[in-house]
Amino acid sequence: MKIALIIPAYNEEEFLPVTLNSLVEQDYPIDMIMLVNDGSSDGTESICKTFAESYDNICYVTNLKKEKRASGAKVVRAFNLGLKQIDIDKYDIIAKIDSDIGFPKDYFSRVVKCFESDNQVGLAGGMCMIMRDGKWQDERVANTDHLRGPLKCYRTEAFRHMKGLRTIMGWDTIDEFLLRYLGWKVIVMEDLKVKHFRVTHSINGWYIESVLNGEVFHNLGYNLLIALTSSLKRSVTHKPYLLTGIVSLVSYLKNRIFAPKPLLDRKQKSFINRYRLKQIIKRFG
Repeated sequence: MKIALIIPAYNEEEFLPVTLNSLVEQDYPIDMIMLVNDGSSDGTESICKTFAESYDNICYVTNLKKEKRASGAKVVRAFNLGLKQIDIDKYDIIAKIDSDIGFPKDYFSRVVKCFESDNQVGLAGGMCMIMRDGKWQDERVANTDHLRGPLKCYRTEAFRHMKGLRTIMGWDTIDEFLLRYLGWKVIVMEDLKVKHFRVTHSINGWYIESVLNGEVFHNLGYNLLIALTSSLKRSVTHKPYLLTGIVSLVSYLKNRIFAPKPLLDRKQKSFINRYRLKQIIKRFG
């Protein structure tokens, strides 16, 4: 299977070389690595240029629009800029990869085997570890059925079927629900680990992340019960306890009242709420 990776990078001079070195050393050849220098003000572009000059399968494009670092829409816009530079029909797998990840040498050979083992697998990837207390540990920030945004590998057919990524907060959850809704499988390979060098949510801080979390609840089309349950979960799993859940719920309610309606249609939102409800019942049943 032929693979194309798209890597948005904003001020990643510290970790981008580590990521790229781990990719060029893979035991399964990666056909295209498209770097997107997303308006960086540090040495990111110089690194992109150096690697592009050194490796035939690495190219880069620069986004001249200056935006602050953020998840969500900004990341997808950078990804889409990279996507425009390649002919995706030439590739079997299209991947969105973060620029602060260290991959084991067999990472993509194992991902390819997962896709080859079942034609209904639309999205697959491993799990992140972070350095905590002097050792690498699982970065538990999501359910184990959720494939994290830094590690999205899509079957090209499935990527086209869901019409690409949504330019919105929560894109990395919406994609999974859309794929499941359309009949594709999402596979999280729990025994396939990568090193995540920057802790998730370490940049924005807990308050902004909680506000954004409420926005994601709205964008996913959560009903009040699911939003309340998800906020309660956040209250006991994210510090500062209780406050994170309260802020998330208030943000959800504000978005529900004042923000535009979610991009998803009624059937898609209904599917998401049923899926989430089944997860809740399974957890407490």
